[in-house]
Amino acid sequence: MVKEENGPASEPGPSKGGSKPGQPPPFVWTPETIREAAAALIGVIKEFGDRFIALKEKEFDHEARLATAQAKADWRVLAIFLGFLAFVVGLMSWLTLNARVSSDALLFLVGTISGYVLVIVQRHLFPESIEVQAPS
Repeated sequence: MVKEENGPASEPGPSKGGSKPGQPPPFVWTPETIREAAAALIGVIKEFGDRFIALKEKEFDHEARLATAQAKADWRVLAIFLGFLAFVVGLMSWLTLNARVSSDALLFLVGTISGYVLVIVQRHLFPESIEVQAPS
């Protein structure tokens, strides 16, 4: 058996008589330090909140400009397409007037093209949005 030469063994854990040498004293929360910490935390939250708001404003401006540019491009394409269809119907009408094509063919072509144009314009004015949800 080993004898203890330094007296009774001390219990492990925090000492009740103050801090040990070489360690800083324990931190004490006072009302002033709580106010300072809360003010610092509020300052950080405000800074990140301002950054987040600025980011969202930039995203909104970008999406608005992108939507405007896309709408202009869509209308240009739609106008060119409708112009081409008008040319085809005009040519077919001229051929019908000169008795090269029957009037039934002209009516069929005009009916088909007018339905197609109505569908294209409807899809342009009221675009469909498909939402895909992630499986649960």
